[in-house]
Amino acid sequence: MLGTTGWSLVILFKQKKAWEAYAKKKGLVFSKGTFSGPCGIDGSLNGFTVSLFTATQQKEDSRKNRQITVVQISLPKPFLDSLAAGTAEMLPFLNSLNLLTPHAIDSDKFDAQKGHVFTRNKKAIDVYLTEERIVVLNNLLRLANSDNLVILSEEEGVFRFETSNPLTDEGKLEKLIDKLMMNATKLQPSAAEIKKFEKLYTKKSKDQPED
Repeated sequence: MLGTTGWSLVILFKQKKAWEAYAKKKGLVFSKGTFSGPCGIDGSLNGFTVSLFTATQQKEDSRKNRQITVVQISLPKPFLDSLAAGTAEMLPFLNSLNLLTPHAIDSDKFDAQKGHVFTRNKKAIDVYLTEERIVVLNNLLRLANSDNLVILSEEEGVFRFETSNPLTDEGKLEKLIDKLMMNATKLQPSAAEIKKFEKLYTKKSKDQPED
């Protein structure tokens, strides 16, 4: 047990060192936490809201719970109403989303075995999902050794990366966040496209509750 605890502290200190260096370089806020507790990063970068933290991934069998590192970025710009996609680990969350239903992507550029897509306005989504965006979405969901989630709405795009890797290398951390931001930007539609999507939205009935 002492060996395991010692090793965990070594990893934790490496993580804190890398995250603090990255936060300082990018002008983000670093929270070091307690001596043996997790650290975190928050702030704005290139128009994105960036957040890094550790969490416990809950399993039905609590003995299988595990610590994960979470990298989440959000772009506060309109995308469309609405799309949520994730890897298998994200399915319970995806299934819990009201008014969104499974959406099949008919393209050999999308791995339907690894990625699951839920939508509300299917006609608009089909127009939005060009071949290029299908490739980008597929790449985001297939990031190595991680569970991933993409949520697009009329207000923002949220991109979440969860991994058991503590991300203790500053250079690799920077490359990961840069990659997430680059792909998120590629998914953003133009103003003209957004107007086109709006014409395809299913109108809400008077009895349908607001989200």
